[in-house]
Amino acid sequence: MSIHKVGVKSPTLQRLTSEETKVDDFHAPLNVTDKHLEQWFNIACDIYINLTDTRGAFNTTVCVPQIIATLELFAQTAALNCRNFIRSLIFPESSSQLLFNGSLSIYLEQWENSAHEAARPGSFTMQRRILVHPTFTKSYGFETFMTLKSLGTEVKIMYGNYLTEIAEWLRRACKIDGFPEKAAPISFWQMARRDQQTVNNQKCPIFIAASHFEFPIKSNVLDCERVYTTDFTPTSGMPIKVLSCKLYCNPLSPFKSVKIGEESMMITLPTSCENLNLYVIENCDVLDMKDANQLKKYITDCDKAKPNKDVTSIFLPCFFEFPARSTNIAQCLSCAVNHMDKLFQPDAFGDLAYDGGEPSAVTSTRTASNIQHYDYLELMRLPDTNTTIDIREDDHGNAHCITRPFCVIVWDNQRRLPLYLSRIGRPDRPKAEGDPDFHGEKPAPKKQRGFFDWFKRKKKKHNNHHIPSERTTVSKTTDMQFQ
Repeated sequence: MSIHKVGVKSPTLQRLTSEETKVDDFHAPLNVTDKHLEQWFNIACDIYINLTDTRGAFNTTVCVPQIIATLELFAQTAALNCRNFIRSLIFPESSSQLLFNGSLSIYLEQWENSAHEAARPGSFTMQRRILVHPTFTKSYGFETFMTLKSLGTEVKIMYGNYLTEIAEWLRRACKIDGFPEKAAPISFWQMARRDQQTVNNQKCPIFIAASHFEFPIKSNVLDCERVYTTDFTPTSGMPIKVLSCKLYCNPLSPFKSVKIGEESMMITLPTSCENLNLYVIENCDVLDMKDANQLKKYITDCDKAKPNKDVTSIFLPCFFEFPARSTNIAQCLSCAVNHMDKLFQPDAFGDLAYDGGEPSAVTSTRTASNIQHYDYLELMRLPDTNTTIDIREDDHGNAHCITRPFCVIVWDNQRRLPLYLSRIGRPDRPKAEGDPDFHGEKPAPKKQRGFFDWFKRKKKKHNNHHIPSERTTVSKTTDMQFQ
């Protein structure tokens, strides 16, 4: 297992950059204007809309700073034709000097640090990695090395027990406590195949961006003692029972809400974060949201709204289980951003990939997606989910119960940009033993006994019961071994 943490500047590299290269060439200040922020907001919204267009019974989360960091990486390292296009995409009004110095990484680092401070007493963490196939390792050019370093991106050669190491990385670096060791959220190359398309895909590294945001609800608002079960109706499918937290309204922490359309409502939830707001759009699937301007208008209207005195409490469905799979950002970029398919042509990854590498935007039997994100939202001080109280519709009273798919927006007030955009189509369900939805798969059918099976001796049963990890629905997977 080989890890090179590019984000740490060694004494040798310090001498190299001071003697041979001017640091200002790589870290010149970037004047981020409103047009920059508007463009980044549009890109993030286009990706979010593309991911949630099917309105299925699943959860989708997009971390906006990681989207911009991904584009910045390839704006500095991809093949020349792709590089120029991505630069014009994320720098709509910058001089040619700013396009080439990689100074956006400084802005992203400042954004991450300010969001981490604003999230207190919660936390916000971002990590990035380049996963390299052990057969196709290479040396990077100086410009590529400096880009990886400035973005704090590790380079890891994948061999050995890499699945366990990735789980440990998510627990340690992203501070995702309780992440199961046998979870396999990342899609890797197909190692058993040796056809030309698979080999060319293996020549391209897999870029992974991971983030974790633990948001705190005010202690005088959240019911920290118990969790409730409420009814939830997906956009397609039968009503189900889900776990919900109860939030209380008080004069110091009122709920602001504004009606959107005929069937939706936007609610501001009181958090302990400074410069970060938390919004919920109830029944978001009926809204035909087309761009970032529409979402910004919703937020502006909600900020201007008066406290809703008719609502004394809210039942918010929980959505804090670990995502079972990473988000295929490569496919979203190629589908939602015009001409972004150029990045998924042979040799488009430039110096990042081995000669002849062919990046892929899809995960199939032959290829793996070469750009994946793993983003996890978590409530700080989550109540014990083992003890629940069932709440029926007749018991709501003055409480407002969210019963349809909803959107969660973590909004950065300083930059007027979302930190996260998330659609919750499948909230956490009660942990009933034998519930196929809890494990994410249907139970295997029972095998019928043959005539001679009745005469076979029954094996003794061993008392090795498996206890599932708390707050996780990640299915078991066997470790793949490189051949």
